Amino acid sequence: MIIVPISELANHAALERRCLEAGGPVFVKKGDNLRLVVMDMDYFKKFIRERDLISLINEGLKTHNGPIRQWRRGQTKDRKAVGDKRKRFDRIGPTLR
Repeated sequence: MIIVPISELANHAALERRCLEAGGPVFVKKGDNLRLVVMDMDYFKKFIRERDLISLINEGLKTHNGPIRQWRRGQTKDRKAVGDKRKRFDRIGPTLR
């Protein structure tokens, strides 16, 4: 974890370089408190994809008898509900491989 003082914000190039080198977030400190988080756009996109995938997994775990599970068991013909969830996963899932 990289923590820099708020005065580092004045030197954009150095802060950008630190973000790229860190491969993750750089925390900006003001006084004794962490105030900001700065990160590379590629890292941010990966973070969002992973968050969305975890959200989908949790949603599936919460709905034990959800539409996809019911459809696979032949208990429903509601392809629209299944298709909506599949589209959301297909949008996120392949990018994490």
